[in-house]
Amino acid sequence: MSQIFSSVERERYNKLLVIDGHDGCYVYSKGKKYLDSISCLWNKNLGYNDEEITEALTNQIKVCGSLNPWISTTEINKSYAEALLRFAEYLDGNVYFSLSGSESIEVAIKATRKYHNLNGNNEKKLIVSFDKSYHGGTIGAWSISGTQRRLFEPYSPLMGGHVFIPFIHDKVTLEFFREYVKQYHKKTAAIIIEPIICYGGGFEIPKWVMEEIVSICKDYEIQIIFDEVSTGFYRTGEKFAYIDLGVRPDIICLSKGINNGILPFGVTIFKNNVFEKLSTTDTFEHFSTQNFNPILTASAMYILTKYKEKDYKKKVLKLSTLFKQEIEMHLAPYLSRFFIKGLFITLEFHNIENHEVLMCFFEELLCNGLITYVYSNDTNYGITLVPMFITETDEVTAIVNIIKKTYEEMFKI
Repeated sequence: MSQIFSSVERERYNKLLVIDGHDGCYVYSKGKKYLDSISCLWNKNLGYNDEEITEALTNQIKVCGSLNPWISTTEINKSYAEALLRFAEYLDGNVYFSLSGSESIEVAIKATRKYHNLNGNNEKKLIVSFDKSYHGGTIGAWSISGTQRRLFEPYSPLMGGHVFIPFIHDKVTLEFFREYVKQYHKKTAAIIIEPIICYGGGFEIPKWVMEEIVSICKDYEIQIIFDEVSTGFYRTGEKFAYIDLGVRPDIICLSKGINNGILPFGVTIFKNNVFEKLSTTDTFEHFSTQNFNPILTASAMYILTKYKEKDYKKKVLKLSTLFKQEIEMHLAPYLSRFFIKGLFITLEFHNIENHEVLMCFFEELLCNGLITYVYSNDTNYGITLVPMFITETDEVTAIVNIIKKTYEEMFKI
């Protein structure tokens, strides 16, 4: 039994892969090679083993390896903030550095509530979230996550001041939101949006629906928070999903692909009007010791430079087309539902209709050398593929073939 206390299900403690090497899209454990089809945990967009990052971080450590953010900053923090805002097409924005996607959500929750408080709207506290959403593992982020609520019950009470509504994707759900806002707009601070419901199975907001949401929120002074922790940095094809949707959110939360999973790091971007209001008081009350650590920022600056060197939008969309073709050609008869946007893919299968069968399928895929991700809720059970941007054609073929072979063996087809 491992002495590491982790969030992994207890029966899987002794099944954890002990990684003793990695390269490109592959990891190695006890002499066996595994093809990683989920970019580590959705954050290793550019693959494993980039030796140049060691030099970049070493150089930063020599200059300044840590700091006291109450009294100091570094040039790398300032330079990265400017570079990220330019890349994100938010030149008039401002950034807050944190340690994870979950923490970037916590920052957003605090910011939107304080913003309305400073505007004299003290009743505007409610955060609207989707019933299939997932926003992170801290108490605040958990509290506004709609999926798998039963798992949170042993940890209750969670944070109050949130409302769950159906995922807005058509006229019916849009009208539900419109009626909710008409009734409760005086108490509603913000709506937090995953442009694609990632952990809930892959559901996308159409552009015309997003335009209506923006219009409604503008009319009633409700802020829009975009959770792009999973979708940011070319995952869906465009640099960020809000650009694809033609939206300028008030607050944006980023992590995962921000620094290729090298070190813990998250960012919250504020529109300038939000920042200006928040900065009218002496402090923004959010802090932890390692926030603004220059080594973390240096890792993100290095990866941002890498993103600028190639046309990753073109690369991702080309790979997306290839995955779609391979899946439709080889897996279509076995699928009950299939979603793909850029390099975010979900697959739901006939015969896999509960969590137990899904986990058996996951374990068999792992035995056959393929690392995938699973999702399960009351209505959807499937596997998620979040491939690296460096995935080659033969690796796309291998991923689909392993899934096909494993499914056919498991269900004796």
